Amino acid sequence: MIKVDDGELLSDILKWSVAGFGTAFEVAVPSFEPSGLFSRSMMQAAALGTRVRFFTRWPEEKDKQDALAQLMAHDVAVVIVPHLQAQAALLTDESTGLWYGWVEGVAFLGCGDAEAVLLRELLETIEDWERAASREVRRRAFQRRLN
Repeated sequence: MIKVDDGELLSDILKWSVAGFGTAFEVAVPSFEPSGLFSRSMMQAAALGTRVRFFTRWPEEKDKQDALAQLMAHDVAVVIVPHLQAQAALLTDESTGLWYGWVEGVAFLGCGDAEAVLLRELLETIEDWERAASREVRRRAFQRRLN
């Protein structure tokens, strides 16, 4: 199923993640809010043993930087993506093959051909974000050595 979503499926994805459903939970949010629903959901899902990856831009505010460190201390893998624009959530359960995705108001779930294409594209985008973050880290490390 693919549909335009007003946030209902996104809300469900967050609820399911904290209920222990899913073996992997990926979240992308350009502007990190430490007290927001995404943050609480990621920490609770990680505490239940779900593999959680969080993609965001580096916040300028010290309190938000500290909150990212707290997420990492709760086993959430934080990936800094400097030019991230999209909001997305993906909850997968490898044992059942079920997955639920939400990207900027488009919700998809199930295992049809069209849904599989969206899932594959989202996972490829997530991999691109990880590569971009790795390049940025290497670039900054190189610049530090030059200075």
